[in-house]
Amino acid sequence: MLKKQMIIFKKGFKKIIWLNPNLKYDNYEPLCMGMAAAMPYIDYFLPCHNLKNLEAFIEIIKKI
Repeated sequence: MLKKQMIIFKKGFKKIIWLNPNLKYDNYEPLCMGMAAAMPYIDYFLPCHNLKNLEAFIEIIKKI
């Protein structure tokens, strides 16, 4: 189900950006079924656990 939705999103949006607070952990891996289904369609997989991360996100948005 998520894979079908991600395909629709990929066709309809310029870029898919996924913000994930768990990326603050060095050993984090997106292993759950939902993330495994979504990852092939994500253009930017970014951390969002602090202000520095959110500032970097803003810079990426400016370039898109």
